[in-house]
Order: sequence, then structure tokens, then C-alpha cells
Amino acid sequence: MSDKLSYVAQGLLDVVPPIMHFIREEMRRQSAGANALSIPQFRCLAFLRRNPGAAVTKVAVHQGITKATASDIVERLVQQGLVNRQIDPTERRRHRLTLTPAGDQVLDDARKATREQVKAVLNRLSPAELVTLADALPLLTSAFQEVLPPNL
Repeated sequence: MSDKLSYVAQGLLDVVPPIMHFIREEMRRQSAGANALSIPQFRCLAFLRRNPGAAVTKVAVHQGITKATASDIVERLVQQGLVNRQIDPTERRRHRLTLTPAGDQVLDDARKATREQVKAVLNRLSPAELVTLADALPLLTSAFQEVLPPNL
């Protein structure tokens, strides 16, 4: 069993980075143009969707960046009309961040287009392979649910 466990662990370590690279590149490609968003900006939008009202500090911790860098990312998103920043009524030095309807739409559009590209790649698999993969996803979610922070 230990060999199988090592094989699966190594397989995940090998496959997750290229998959994430593909997803990041697709998200970036989807936002090409005058108001192109960076991956950190997309990650910020996604985080704020899952954590409405979060402060800049939480964005920084989530992305593993400094508070100053997170503030810069948020400021650009506010200027583009994708994020609202409001003073927290319980702590006036802190701002609460939420997506605007435009921010929500940008995130939805990029995810939808990226999902279509992922489907195009997965379409190369046989129906049986797709069933196997689909059956494995809830198992992976369950295995990692206890060790991942909530609202990741």
C-alpha cells in the first residue's frame, strides 16, 4: 500500500503544476486586451468572491505576498471598477473588499472560457477514462478538505 500511496502522491506532484500552468495561461489569455488582468488580479477576484468583505491583509496571506503588493493589486482592481472598497464600520482603519457586478462578470467570463478549453483537452480521453477521472475528483476533494484552509 505504501508504494501505491507514494505513486499517487508523486503523480499529483507531477500533474498539478502543469495543469495549473495551463489554467493560468488560459485565464490570462481570456482577459487579453486593454484591461488585461494578471493572474494575481484574477486570484484576488476569485478570493473575494469566496470571501466577500475580506481585508487586504487576507488577500496578501492568501496569495503569499506582502500587504503592500496586495494593496497595489486591489487598487488597480478598484480603479477598473471590479472591486469595491468600503471602510469597515467596526474598525475604521480597515477596508472591506467585495466584487462589483463587473468584477463578478469578468471572473465568470474568464472561468467559462477557460472551462471550455479544459473540456477540449479532456475530450481527448475515452468515456471510460472520463468516468475514472470524474470518480476520483470527489475523493481528492475529501482527502484534502481537512488540511486546506476554508474558502481557499
